[in-house]
Amino acid sequence: MKMPSSMQVALVSASLLGCGGGGESGPQATFAIIGTASGGKQALEAVPWPSDLLRDATGHISLDTLPLEDNLVRPELVKDLQTEQDGFGVFSGAYFPIGRYAPAMFGNGAAVDADAGTVDVATLDGNVHLLPLSCTDASTTIPKDELPVYVHLRAQDQPQRIYARPERGVVLHERCTYAYVVTRAVHTTKGALVPSDDLAALLLDATPEGRLSDAYKVFAPLRTRLASGPIRVADVAAATVFTTHSLTKDYLAARGALILAGKPKVTVTRVFARDKTAADDGTLDELFGTPAIEQPGIDNAGGMSHAGIDYVVQGSFESLDFLGGTTKNALGIDATAIGIVEHTGDALKVKGTIAIPFTLVVPKGADLTKLPFAVVQHGLGVQRRWVMSTANTLAVKGIASILIDLPFHGARAADAVDTLNELTMAMTPDGFAESTLDPSLLFFNTGGNKAAGIPGLLPRSIRAHFFQAVVDILQAFRLMSVGDLSAIGAREPRLATLAIDSTREAYVGESFGSMIGTIVSAFEPKLVVSVLDVGGGGTVFPLLLNSAKFAPIFGTLLNAGLGTHAGDTDDPRDTDWGYNLGEMLLDGGDSLAYAPYVIGAQSWPVEEAAADAACNVLQLSAYRDELVPNPANLALARGLGLQPLTLGDGVAPDLTGWPGVTPSSTMLTGNGAGGRTAAFIQFHEAAHGMMTERVGAHVYDLSSAMPPFPMRATPVPIDNPIDRVHAIVGAFVAAGLAGQAPTVQ
Repeated sequence: MKMPSSMQVALVSASLLGCGGGGESGPQATFAIIGTASGGKQALEAVPWPSDLLRDATGHISLDTLPLEDNLVRPELVKDLQTEQDGFGVFSGAYFPIGRYAPAMFGNGAAVDADAGTVDVATLDGNVHLLPLSCTDASTTIPKDELPVYVHLRAQDQPQRIYARPERGVVLHERCTYAYVVTRAVHTTKGALVPSDDLAALLLDATPEGRLSDAYKVFAPLRTRLASGPIRVADVAAATVFTTHSLTKDYLAARGALILAGKPKVTVTRVFARDKTAADDGTLDELFGTPAIEQPGIDNAGGMSHAGIDYVVQGSFESLDFLGGTTKNALGIDATAIGIVEHTGDALKVKGTIAIPFTLVVPKGADLTKLPFAVVQHGLGVQRRWVMSTANTLAVKGIASILIDLPFHGARAADAVDTLNELTMAMTPDGFAESTLDPSLLFFNTGGNKAAGIPGLLPRSIRAHFFQAVVDILQAFRLMSVGDLSAIGAREPRLATLAIDSTREAYVGESFGSMIGTIVSAFEPKLVVSVLDVGGGGTVFPLLLNSAKFAPIFGTLLNAGLGTHAGDTDDPRDTDWGYNLGEMLLDGGDSLAYAPYVIGAQSWPVEEAAADAACNVLQLSAYRDELVPNPANLALARGLGLQPLTLGDGVAPDLTGWPGVTPSSTMLTGNGAGGRTAAFIQFHEAAHGMMTERVGAHVYDLSSAMPPFPMRATPVPIDNPIDRVHAIVGAFVAAGLAGQAPTVQ
């Protein structure tokens, strides 16, 4: 595969070319300090990626164009880098082109160095290093231990490139500086790699010539690190120094904006009660049906279990709108519009308020004056009704639940109506909406928003949708902890004494709801329990690129929207530069990027609350999950710092791709930071919907190494372990809300 085209670089003088290629003999990794004719910017193809040499005075990534094929989104991607990205990704990859730098005589890009030779793959192992250096914020400290890396040679690229990234689940800290170092132990067919003259000058203590002065400052923390070993300056053949981008500041600003906007207040539209009075719209049997067996599952025969519930309250509350462009649908709810998050100066731009539809589940026989509660969140493509069984499981434990529709989902769809009860099939409004639109395609902006000038698959809009979803869930927590719930008692007098115990909070997310919930869990200060079911991390890789269901869809879309070249090479798809750029630009909405901030207490500024609490975390996965693949499950578990556990009635989890970890064979309790429980479990005979559906199926044949996975001629049915899942989840949440370290066994 040819290296993708890059910035047009000016022809340079022979003397300048010499400064990148003289000195020691031997093959070199590309490194030359050289500007472009258009503005003196560092040429992208002349240095490794990522590099702080490619950032401007404001810290943003300063590129004129990208090394991608022509496509509609490219100008917006450049704008994203120039105005939004103040650094680089926290787990995407690095690229080291091999050869002395010289601009191509025709077209864009760098010329191939015929004297570079071909890299000997066997010499890469153990000779590419990822070193933490320092952090922008003086209050932030990170361990200085070398981080484990995955390395691959893209031998078909021209010039060929060494690719390196953190191992799956290893996440770099935001706003911190790191270095990749390739040592001279790496060889090509022409001999051992040696540094270019420019790189050698930047690593020495002596002040270099003036044209290297800015780059010399960039490399200062690496010089300090090399001075203390064990890798020394004399060992270095190639290196890059880069700073990771900001991830948390907008979320923290959004929390502050919610607080400044005042306490949220409920509007009640319907109430269903176990024992109906004139104040109610129906009975629970009318809402849920009359199941023959009280057991969890959206597909339970006869209807959905509700033995633990006394009341279901339907309504809405207001949140802040950071996307804009909403219009009211037939339900009077603000239909989500594809948008982007914007700033006025350094401040987040609030574009209005929006009504968020909710369902409040009140437990049977509970003390209404001090109700513990959890936020329970649905997955991609469904709506809040889908997780009502989980709410019932918590209600049996005396725990209330609030459920909301995510952006584009349920009652927030543009065509949403409420004319049918989809559980009983009665033509009766039930407070849950029907829609014919596919919310997953809208959430991931596959079609764009022409009126707003937003092209399809724009990473900035996709991460904005994650941002809005997180903000809405944070507001749901605020509604329960400090909000005005008086309208509920006014509508149903038996709930007049309703008051919430918000000293401790819990979250339960299913699938997409657990991915978004990982971000929520980083910022909700009183959260002490987070249950993340069949979620994962690494939106582009390892999630979408390994998903049996989504890889064929999004692989094609990403290739068209990002100019990726996955089909033109035998290299692993996640080593493609376009995919890595896409992953970097989606970090702001990626659960894996926020995993390090979940379990331990963080020093966030917290208003209306005590200091951030440490969190008990339970992650559940299904072996050979066909939607959110196991590599993505494991990446998130590792990033969170969880301990894999073999359940007493199960089999050991498949931890392929997570080196150096051994599952515990005994119960886990209090094993995480702050004495919290941090557990990862895997069910081997289960489908993705194991928390919501009693019956699932294996639809794809996953025996090959990577997608596309063929569909089976006949799906293989599965009895999901839903009863066991609900028993574990209910006990875990109840223990955490009681102030205990939950036990998983």
